[in-house]
Amino acid sequence: MAETGHAAIDTGLDATERTLDPPDAVPAARPLITSPRNPPPTLPLELVEDIFELYWDDGEEGRIAVVQCCAASRAFAATAGPLIWREVVVQCENVVKAYKPPKWILPEPQYLSASHWNISSSGRKRLCVLADRPDLSSLVQDFVVRPPNGIERSESAVIWSNDMGLIHFALDGMHNLVRLLAPSIVDLDKYPVTLPGRPHLRLQSLAVYSIARLERVSYYQDLTFFELCPNLIHLDFSTMNLYRDPLPALPPLEHLTYRSKMKFSTTHMLELLSHFSSTLRRLDLDDLPAAPNCGDRPLSNLGSLSRLEAIHVTLRHHHASTNEYVLPAEFLGADFTQEWVDTSEWGALATMLRWLSTLPRAEQLTLVFVLPPLAHSAMREANKRFWQEFFRALRDSEWWDMRVPKTVKKVDWTAIFDEDEE
Repeated sequence: MAETGHAAIDTGLDATERTLDPPDAVPAARPLITSPRNPPPTLPLELVEDIFELYWDDGEEGRIAVVQCCAASRAFAATAGPLIWREVVVQCENVVKAYKPPKWILPEPQYLSASHWNISSSGRKRLCVLADRPDLSSLVQDFVVRPPNGIERSESAVIWSNDMGLIHFALDGMHNLVRLLAPSIVDLDKYPVTLPGRPHLRLQSLAVYSIARLERVSYYQDLTFFELCPNLIHLDFSTMNLYRDPLPALPPLEHLTYRSKMKFSTTHMLELLSHFSSTLRRLDLDDLPAAPNCGDRPLSNLGSLSRLEAIHVTLRHHHASTNEYVLPAEFLGADFTQEWVDTSEWGALATMLRWLSTLPRAEQLTLVFVLPPLAHSAMREANKRFWQEFFRALRDSEWWDMRVPKTVKKVDWTAIFDEDEE
């Protein structure tokens, strides 16, 4: 029998798939093999970033969830990395007592900030990762060295050389830093944390720098600190050693914090005021400016500070000269005597008010009084009572009203008085 030829019909299906369903059956919904497979649904990266931000801001559990997402895919890890490494906080721990208390002083280690610190084990691990991974260290925007118990020392604490070296190794790749906060630490040779430095490198993004001592900081190039940080906005320091005068191009500094004991020296502060007179908006002083009878350089005229808007003054006296000082246990909580502040015409307070009168405009400035963050709660309470009684007496006797200059628009008493007394 002759074979009968039939034209082949291309259905796009294999022969095994060409089966007919019964007439009354519902056909199965299935795509043809020749049609493209539907890709899995995806979220825009911008939306993923927003979700990660919400989780990150939701506390510890949210941050753990973001870190765990990094193990799900490389895309998640790449998206979450800048968030996880945006801020690096290095926690320090006490290792040596600040002093050996006599027998008549009850030891209170939970309040005291020792004179020597170690970096915690978790902080050391993070620094090791950053030192080995320049790609991660370049993501860091905020680098913070946190003191034990959260109390910043007035006197710098010493950390061991290997810990300081580890900090510098990690910092070396942080070329996108916005904030570097390490105001309380120096190494055994009294050198502070310094900025990462490479030839021809400028830290263009650095806006806030808090350090124990300010000096020519680059070991790699002959540049001053201000040349390395051309866009600095807030500088916080205790002492300085910038031995190139006049200074080269200066950043647009708007906020200056001077942590040194003002009753001993104002020279450094006055020097910087002259450099940044055209840009400075806020000045923070840790203690009243030194009076001329202390033998220091007289306070300069403030006539060039036309943009200055606020001065924050931390109030200190004999028993609150440093944050870490704690009275003997038998005197804790007792009221301080009012004899520790000079209210004469040549005392520090009257001198400061006369200094403010040299500002160029009437009602130019807000004067803000701040209480120091003393380590012991009983000291903080006694110190607040001291200044409440002190200023209450000055206001009742009209001493204060007679001396406040017209250049002061407002006095902010929030740290001292309750709202009804302001």
